[in-house]
Amino acid sequence: MPKSKSNGKHNGSIAEDSLEEARQAREAARIRDNKARFLKHFAHLKIAAYAARRIGVDRRTIYKWAADDEEFREAFLNMREEHTDALEGELLKLATGKYKKPLVSAGELVAFEDIHDVHALEMLLKAYRPRLYRDRSNLQITGADGGSVKIERRERKEVVVLIADAARLLAGAGVADVAGLAGQSLGAALALAEASSVPEPPTP
Repeated sequence: MPKSKSNGKHNGSIAEDSLEEARQAREAARIRDNKARFLKHFAHLKIAAYAARRIGVDRRTIYKWAADDEEFREAFLNMREEHTDALEGELLKLATGKYKKPLVSAGELVAFEDIHDVHALEMLLKAYRPRLYRDRSNLQITGADGGSVKIERRERKEVVVLIADAARLLAGAGVADVAGLAGQSLGAALALAEASSVPEPPTP
């Protein structure tokens, strides 16, 4: 008995649906594999763009995966936090003398000197106490007697307070000669820090 045209169309539709489902399953498996490969490379390279390049996708694809896939997003963000913690640890080492540099005299190694990076100290203090150590900018707009409007920009840093806390941090890390690291200003700031605590300014 010959098959009806309707049965033929129905069977063809089922076959097409099966092919599409198989294609979608293969694509989903490919994306899962790429996500796993990305995370593996990201753990080693620590930069999303580099890891994305290793698996042949654009960085925007990574952020789309993170937006659409909660499990991938959590793994990606946790790994990025671990990378950030590691960088912060390296910055702290630079700030508190955990690294040393060789001192050479007449072509011979004579000693090692602790590295105390004051800029690293500043970055850490701005991160931990942004209200106190952030750069402050004030904009003043005037137009006296109908004249042209003048915009004046003034920037200032809480330098004395910054050095005081930097000195306190170094002292807490066991640095003996704090004043010798940055001259008399740092020594004076250390004395100030030991005499009294510096209150945070009110929020503007």
